[in-house]
Amino acid sequence: MDALDFFTFSWDRRVKLPRKIILAVPVKFLLFLGCLSMSLACASETSPQANNTEPANAEGPEIGFEIGALTLLGTDLRIFFRQPASPWIVGFRFLDIEDDFINEGAVGVPGDDSDREFTKRSGLYLDYLFDETGNESFYVSGAFYRTETRVVCSLGEGSDAASSLYFGGGFRKKWNEHLGYNIGLLLSPFVDLAVDANDCSSESEGDFDLNASLLFSF
Repeated sequence: MDALDFFTFSWDRRVKLPRKIILAVPVKFLLFLGCLSMSLACASETSPQANNTEPANAEGPEIGFEIGALTLLGTDLRIFFRQPASPWIVGFRFLDIEDDFINEGAVGVPGDDSDREFTKRSGLYLDYLFDETGNESFYVSGAFYRTETRVVCSLGEGSDAASSLYFGGGFRKKWNEHLGYNIGLLLSPFVDLAVDANDCSSESEGDFDLNASLLFSF
């Protein structure tokens, strides 16, 4: 079996969706990375350089939260817990975003941007750090998420949901004791979502969870 046949993403274009839908999230993601770069520069000027050979927080457990790039479209939040100098991080992921798109060529007002796609994702994740004693580390990750997609179009709406295992990895860095960032990607070839909303539909075989977030710990 071809790998592309095993893990594919496709749209049932009974309504021809423009390229703006595909480009919207990447553009907003790049804007977030610009803000992230500015934060990094400010942190390097105002905070002393942390010793990379010492634990980020050796006195007690690390508890914190992350605010993700997709907050630009709704809510993108992760809450985590880590024992002192432990390579394991356990956390909870919550994503609730909305994206508007222009329904070209469909029944309704031309250029109407009232059509919307909603995505919700929540569940537990577990990260394993390759360098648990430093302030930066690559990691592997696994998660069990429930994902729900809902499409609202001119003549109706539809939704579908699925629960599945996700796996992947990323990179985590602490600038100081309380501030850092986290970038990761999780994939699931098992998710099968199909939404029929009369005048527009979507279908995906496989799913991904992209995380790019600012990290705050206590």
